[in-house]
Amino acid sequence: MTNDLGTGRSAVQHVEVDSLGVAVPFVQYLRPHGTPRDVITHVPASMLAKVQAILDAGYVFECEVLRNDDIVSLTITDRDVGDLACHLVRNGRQVPDEVRTMIEKFDIDKANAQRDRMRE
Repeated sequence: MTNDLGTGRSAVQHVEVDSLGVAVPFVQYLRPHGTPRDVITHVPASMLAKVQAILDAGYVFECEVLRNDDIVSLTITDRDVGDLACHLVRNGRQVPDEVRTMIEKFDIDKANAQRDRMRE
């Protein structure tokens, strides 16, 4: 994860492609009290439509380095109902690849149906 955006609210709703690819906005929760801050990581430019569709559906990308500093939790979350996708990955160079995998595997239609059931 890179580029602290400072607000901890992931207000980014429109993603763009830069020289590194699609800048995916995440809210990172920092220890010890879960203080949020906005960060970005990059996925290939070919993933722009999928990332934008996830954000347009109202989901938020979140991450947290777990207690031992060795594992990162990556989630796609609905703030009202909770996590709809969760991936765990060793902290390091493999994190961006796991972000890509999580986005590729995320089924928006299934997530929307699950979210609707959870809201009932």
